[in-house]
Amino acid sequence: MKNLTIPKAALFALLYIFIIKCFEFLVSYVQIFFIWNYDSDLVHLISTSLGNGIVFSVTYYFLKKKKLINSISFNQNQIKNSLIAILVSLLFLLALMLFNGIVLKIIPFSGIHFDHFLIMFDIIPGQLLLLISYELFFRCFIQKIIQVQYSKKTTIISVAFLYAFTSLNLLSFTSLFYISYSFILTLFLGIISGLLYDKSKSILPSIIFIVFYYLFAITI
Repeated sequence: MKNLTIPKAALFALLYIFIIKCFEFLVSYVQIFFIWNYDSDLVHLISTSLGNGIVFSVTYYFLKKKKLINSISFNQNQIKNSLIAILVSLLFLLALMLFNGIVLKIIPFSGIHFDHFLIMFDIIPGQLLLLISYELFFRCFIQKIIQVQYSKKTTIISVAFLYAFTSLNLLSFTSLFYISYSFILTLFLGIISGLLYDKSKSILPSIIFIVFYYLFAITI
């Protein structure tokens, strides 16, 4: 794995996503089995949280075993980088809202409602674990290894393309426009996350950036 090329990295990324999708398919069958006897929302919350918790645990164990991830220490520099990541996530979302409103003529701000917070607390246990797993895999494994052979610019952009492509859920889109929009949006998220990881030499700012972006996006 020390000589990981971009094509090989793409195969690893596709394999990782394929395993996750197969596992999600299995979890969905478990949900159907228990929904007959229990509250459907509760079953979905618990099963999704446990399923993505397993994905996170396996990903973290793999990276730890390969010595690709170090323990996170909250020193002064890490706190500074974390605050920068939060600020960048908010600025990126605000820029996206302005772009949607001015260029795409989509209303960028709908106001903060109580229902948004209910949705946020519903996805936190499950979806955020999956987001963190993605960050761990793409930064600590893919980006960390291929940057040995390629320049920083090539590494960050290529990993961002892989990140965006493997994050697409083609079945959930109804038009080519939404597929393209989602791909480009995730591509920029991947580039920013990659830059944060490269500059800070730590996975923490990248995780904080992605997590806070999605939390801001849900609540606004």
